[in-house]
Amino acid sequence: MRQVVLGFLALMAVSEPGRADIVDLELVLAVDVSASIEDAEYDLQISGLADAFLDEAVIGGIEVTGDDGIAVTMFQWSSIHEQAVSIEWTLLKTAADAKAFSERLRTAPRLFKIGGTSIAGAVQFGQSLMALNQYQGRRRIIDVSGDGLSDFTMLLNRVRDRAVQSGIRINGLAILDSIPHLDVYFEENLIGGPYSFVEVANSFADYPAAIHRKLIREISPDPIAWEEPGENLAELP
Repeated sequence: MRQVVLGFLALMAVSEPGRADIVDLELVLAVDVSASIEDAEYDLQISGLADAFLDEAVIGGIEVTGDDGIAVTMFQWSSIHEQAVSIEWTLLKTAADAKAFSERLRTAPRLFKIGGTSIAGAVQFGQSLMALNQYQGRRRIIDVSGDGLSDFTMLLNRVRDRAVQSGIRINGLAILDSIPHLDVYFEENLIGGPYSFVEVANSFADYPAAIHRKLIREISPDPIAWEEPGENLAELP
C-alpha cells in the first residue's frame, strides 16, 4: 500500500529515541516524479538506480561496511504534500542484498504524474523517514534528484538548514534538461552538511551514469578519497 506522509509533520522537531540498530549509513533516495517528468524519464531514473545497485563498486562499498551494512529507502515526490514511499527501509550488507534491492527498484511503479516541484517537501519528508525508522546511522544522507527549481526557495533554505543541524547531509543530482544552471541552484539552495555535493546529469539519458557516480561517492565510508565538499564528479568516467 502506498504510504503518503504530509511534508510538515510535527515529528520533524522530535528527537529520535529508542533507535537501536546501528548501521554505517542511512540513505534516502528521493526521486522526482513531478509533472515535468515524462514516463520515459521516470523509467530512466528507476532503471539507472536499479543498475547502480548491481555495480561492483557500489556493492564493494556496501560490503566494506561489514556487519553494520547500510539502510536504504526510496520515495517519490512532487508537490508540497505529495510524497510516497516506494521501497521501505531495507538493510543491505551483501551482494545478494544489493541484487534483491535492485530488483525491487526496477519494478517500482510511478506513484504521481501531476504536481509541482517541492524540493523542500522532499527534504522534510526524507528527514521524517529517518526520524521514524529503526536504524541509527553513523552517516545520514538524503539524496535528492530533480530537474527543476523548488516551488518555494526560502522554505527550502529553512528546511535544509534544519536537516543539516540535525546531522543529516543533503546531496543533489541536477538533471539539466530544462534548466542549464540547475546545478548552481542546488549548490546554493539544496545541499548541506560536511562533504555534501551536487552531481550533474546533462540530460535524462545521462542520469544512469550520474547516479552510479553519486552512489559510489555516497556509500564510500572514506570521504577523504573524494574531492572537496560541494564539487561534483561529472568529469569522471
